[in-house]
Amino acid sequence: MQATDEILRLAPGALHLTRVEAGTLLLAEGAEILVEGPPHWIGEHLLAPRSCVREGCGHWVERAGWIRLSRAEGHQDDCQADGLVRLIAPPGSGDTPLDAVLARLRGLRRLENRLLAATARALRLRLAQPDAHD
Repeated sequence: MQATDEILRLAPGALHLTRVEAGTLLLAEGAEILVEGPPHWIGEHLLAPRSCVREGCGHWVERAGWIRLSRAEGHQDDCQADGLVRLIAPPGSGDTPLDAVLARLRGLRRLENRLLAATARALRLRLAQPDAHD
């Protein structure tokens, strides 16, 4: 299981399978990322939710389990460079309820700061491209 933050490189056409905890935040950098899973049962049907995470955006994983990460197909991505996915682990719980609440608040602030930084990087990249202003 994932316990610490992790950075994954996704080349075009690559597929990555990883286990995440509930509350993990995924940040997409350099490409749009397709997130599939984690699968769960609804009645007799097994469903695997799919989400496309745009470059500079984040995705919060609601359930623990296995997810598949790949580059999203069919978008305007001329760049063949690897995309990055930052997996930010959820904050742990403390020994007392107060410790758990404080750890959660610190974790939420940390996640917010990282999401803002990723968004700012994506905006800087878009502004640096000459054809992006048209």
